[in-house]
Amino acid sequence: MTEAARQSTPALAVYGAALTATVFWGLTPAMTKFVVAEVDPFTVGILRTVVAGPICLVVALVIGLSLPKTASAWLLMGFSVLGCYIGFPVLFTLGQAETTTSHAALIIAIMPVLTGLFAAIAERRMPVRGWWIGSSTAFLGVAFLVGARFGFGGSGDSLDGDLLCLAAAICGSAGYIAGSRLTAEIGTWATTFWGLTIAGLFGGAAFLFGPDQTDWSTVSGFGYATLLYLAICGSILGYVTWYWALARGGTMRVASIQFLLPVIALAVAVFGLGEVMTLPLALSACAIVGGIVIAQRA
Repeated sequence: MTEAARQSTPALAVYGAALTATVFWGLTPAMTKFVVAEVDPFTVGILRTVVAGPICLVVALVIGLSLPKTASAWLLMGFSVLGCYIGFPVLFTLGQAETTTSHAALIIAIMPVLTGLFAAIAERRMPVRGWWIGSSTAFLGVAFLVGARFGFGGSGDSLDGDLLCLAAAICGSAGYIAGSRLTAEIGTWATTFWGLTIAGLFGGAAFLFGPDQTDWSTVSGFGYATLLYLAICGSILGYVTWYWALARGGTMRVASIQFLLPVIALAVAVFGLGEVMTLPLALSACAIVGGIVIAQRA
């Protein structure tokens, strides 16, 4: 994406797209928590791409979206697929099944900082001091949350679940950077739809030959609807709007919108799922969100 193209895009459109993706993803922890009560967690993570894959393939063929043409572009596609469409949904779903929605939401809230860090590495530049201060504050908030897990949210908390969510955040953030760089070569739609198509192929194989402990006869209509939400809104629409915003607005500037993700997710966890907002959990949330705001304003 050229600088001229970025400047010609209205700021309201850029931030609106980023906010839309953030809302979709802010609802994802709660939706995931709902569906893993009925469907095997590994299967949920895989089906997010399996369901989205055929839809994306049809769209890509009808519109005539271009595939990557260079080895470097295919490498970026590979990192994007592994990070965003396979690693993140599978690891996050497995983690969400083992911990509370509030824990999962706060841990993946670190993704804007990780995205900024990976962007700095990819662009070979050193972030300013304020970014490091904010990032360190956010990381300390996550470390405090994970390290003292058993005192904050009751029996639903798990070290394994928290660490899986952290691994998902790392995968997703790295995938964001690969995807945003790929959009400069083949465009937002091609990056998203071909990426989900490729991920759907691998996910389909994993679904057919992997372990599935789900009794599908007992899955409710709401369970199926939640799966569709994760596949369509959490994957297709979320990534289309997010990659478009990153490409048009710049990674470091747009990534700040994601600080709203834990706010949305925590609100749903507390008011929708009845989880308790304890003082230590609130302090961790303040450290994480506050650190992200400081880092993005630096």
